[in-house]
Amino acid sequence: MNCPFCGKEMREGFIPVSRNTLVWRGKSIENSALCDDVILSNFPLIRLQETDAFYCPDCRQVIIPVPEFEPFSDKVKRKLDNVVEKITSATQSFEEQREEKQKQKEQKKREGKDPWEL
Repeated sequence: MNCPFCGKEMREGFIPVSRNTLVWRGKSIENSALCDDVILSNFPLIRLQETDAFYCPDCRQVIIPVPEFEPFSDKVKRKLDNVVEKITSATQSFEEQREEKQKQKEQKKREGKDPWEL
């Protein structure tokens, strides 16, 4: 990647993220709401995370591309929807099997009897 300030080649690297998510936050107090934050890394739960970065030694500038992250709430919703879908499918399958067994029981009851007695 070329430096947007001087045009020279930038060095590729990363910024380690060990305790908190790496976030860009605006300086103005009015815009300090979390919805204005730009998330630059994953949350380091178990192991050290890294976020890509480019460094220009001449300009002493670091550029961090903003990665695409799925928000936690979207991940949870997607997983819950998946679980609900599996439960619904299993429930429907169970109901169908139960109805089929009930029909088989009814047929067995009718097998040995005269049709006019029923």
